[in-house]
Amino acid sequence: MLLEIRRLTKEYARKSFLSRPVITRAVDCVDFQVEKGSVTALVGASGAGKSTLSRCLIGLERPTSGLVLYRGMDISGMTNAQMRDYRRRVQIVFQDATGTINPRFTGAQTVSEPLRIAGIGSQGEWNRRAIYWMEQVGLPAAAASRPALELSGGERQRLAMARSLISNPEVVVFDESFSALDLPLATRLFTLLSRLRTSFNFTYLFIGHD
Repeated sequence: MLLEIRRLTKEYARKSFLSRPVITRAVDCVDFQVEKGSVTALVGASGAGKSTLSRCLIGLERPTSGLVLYRGMDISGMTNAQMRDYRRRVQIVFQDATGTINPRFTGAQTVSEPLRIAGIGSQGEWNRRAIYWMEQVGLPAAAASRPALELSGGERQRLAMARSLISNPEVVVFDESFSALDLPLATRLFTLLSRLRTSFNFTYLFIGHD
């Protein structure tokens, strides 16, 4: 099994005027599995803890209890080097791409950021691969040299998708990634992602309320 979530629970404590902190349980004993090459949907109402779960899944949050297993290995026991590799192999596209984009970056710099962080390839290769993946998600080549934040909301979301795919991940988590897009654009992107999954054997986990 590629990914397995076992009885994952996440609680937050906040201070109160009482003697004890108030505990909020955002995720309550969740179990599911994601097979390699599959498309999995996790659906829940707003405020159900879906984004908290996705952050636990990629290692940005530590569960209060339970396990996130990648190929049978508990990610909480990974070394720093293993966690860096895990985060390259399990990518996420958040709901608001704008908040994840460096305002000083062009489109190509935004997409190639994972390669630069990992030290994979040369600057020329970063640019070539960025343009390739931008084209794969339907962005024009001209967007590569434009400041990323000058692009439209839908274009920025596609930048985030291209960035998640450029490092050839095994799993891509889409955390409400389509909720701000109009239906025709969302439909086109779903079609593109379906084609890319077939070509590159990606595994998708879609998290949403729709």
